[in-house]
Amino acid sequence: MKRIVSIVLVILMLCSGLAFAAAVPSDVTGNVYEDAIKALSEKGIITGDVDGKFYPESTLTRAQACIMVVKAMNPPDADVTGTDAQPIISYFADMSGYGWAEGYIGYAVKIGIVNGYPDGTFKPGALVSIQEITTMVMRASGYTDAALGGPYPSNYMENGTDLGLFKDMTIDINSPMQVTKAMTAKIIFNGLAMIEKADIQALGVNINGTTPSAVQSNTVSRATDVNLGNGMIFTGEEMKMSSEQAKKLVMTSSAGIEIAKINLLANQAKTESYFSSYRKVREGTLTPLGEITGSRTQKEMARLAANFALAQSANNYDAEINILNSDAVKTYFELKQAMEATVISKDNLATQDTILTNTNTKFRLGVVSKQDVLKAEISHNQASVDLSAAQSREALARMSYNIYFDFPVMQNVMPTDSMELTGISTIRLGDAVTLAVKNRNEITAAAFTLKYNELNLIEVGNSYAHNSTYYHQAQADLMLAQKNYKEMPAKMELDVKSKYMDMLNSKASADLGKLTAEKATETFRLAKLQYDLGMATLTDVQLAQAGSFSAQLQHSQSLLKLKLAVVAYEQATTVGTYSVIF
Repeated sequence: MKRIVSIVLVILMLCSGLAFAAAVPSDVTGNVYEDAIKALSEKGIITGDVDGKFYPESTLTRAQACIMVVKAMNPPDADVTGTDAQPIISYFADMSGYGWAEGYIGYAVKIGIVNGYPDGTFKPGALVSIQEITTMVMRASGYTDAALGGPYPSNYMENGTDLGLFKDMTIDINSPMQVTKAMTAKIIFNGLAMIEKADIQALGVNINGTTPSAVQSNTVSRATDVNLGNGMIFTGEEMKMSSEQAKKLVMTSSAGIEIAKINLLANQAKTESYFSSYRKVREGTLTPLGEITGSRTQKEMARLAANFALAQSANNYDAEINILNSDAVKTYFELKQAMEATVISKDNLATQDTILTNTNTKFRLGVVSKQDVLKAEISHNQASVDLSAAQSREALARMSYNIYFDFPVMQNVMPTDSMELTGISTIRLGDAVTLAVKNRNEITAAAFTLKYNELNLIEVGNSYAHNSTYYHQAQADLMLAQKNYKEMPAKMELDVKSKYMDMLNSKASADLGKLTAEKATETFRLAKLQYDLGMATLTDVQLAQAGSFSAQLQHSQSLLKLKLAVVAYEQATTVGTYSVIF
């Protein structure tokens, strides 16, 4: 018995020195990143599911990303699993059901690869963006926020590009896209040499015995959440986006663009139906009574309807695209304006706080009356209410923004474009009117309706008496179509000129608003100086501050109106936003 045991032990000892290649998932053959997936499989960095498949095109969760990145770092098992006396625990409140990832998440958090959230959660099931996985791989390679400098996430994305993380990949580093498991495997594969060379201790983190709360003081900065009060906390890495990126995102992955595409397909199906009807009218239909062919007028009407449907399908799609672009700009800058209003309101509260403090000091010195203190308190309380209201409006704008761009409702976002004063459109008014009369859907619809009703009157006249109700109705339809066609160019000119004047008036209001805000701010500064010298009353200071606060808010609102007016004017020169039903 002892001999058998000894032989078994020898065999086990010999086998322990052998390396066994991990099984490659069965569904990666032919994938564009097949080589990367196989290489990571062979290293044991990724494994198949219980059914042996990797599902390369599925999205990736934060828990799965932690496991892949940590495995690529190849830490000692004890650093991930811990010991019986001191197991690795992530300390997060939402890890129920994620025990299989607990050690990896705890390790990743401890060394600064990923962050937890201020509410004590990790959100292990949240999907990972290209910016997030790039950040994780870069941090696993020893890079820190402080070392890279610059704003997040562009600092990681741009350096990641330079370091070859996206080699042999087609990636838009400015688009907040979610990554697939295959894409993640390729990025990790491209960064594997960096990860393997990295000195984890260079991150300045004491792995043993470090809790997530202790990591918060590390040089790796944490996501800055935005707390707007009343439980409105916007979390996660700040997702920055320009207005051009916002429009591009809407055009590529929004619900709106999908609806527009579905409508286009529906209109194309209608078009095919019109052409089918045209062919039947033109070639004739075999019936028990013989072949029936349409009249010359019927054939022309069918041909006209089919060709109009063909052209209008594309025009209707363009009109829907215009609406999406307009809504994207509106949603984007409404948030930007709401954020600026909050900043203005915070500055106002800080100013009122200073005034109240100074007034209390003067009251104690016997320079001002108790009535002045009460006035200062009232103004301070009002400023606090104004800030709360501004924060509520910003919270609503943030949620609307996130929903529109298909982000998590409470995602921390930052529109990067400025609200600063912009010029008006470069399209001259005369050219704009010419373009509108040429391009607008209303014009093409009016022209089609006129021609169709002219043919319809001929056809009805060939089939019914000219004193019949049918003929009179066809005459009325034609007269209405003629009137509409005649008036439509003038209506388009009116629409363009109205939008042009609105743009000019918005520009004038914005210019005036900027000047007024500057003067109101200077008036307040002077009033405050005079008050400190005893040459003005507290009422004078409060009136000046109220004027400055109001002027800044109005200027911010005028800038938003100007941006939207420019968009509306320029869109008026295209097919517009009206879709023709056919």
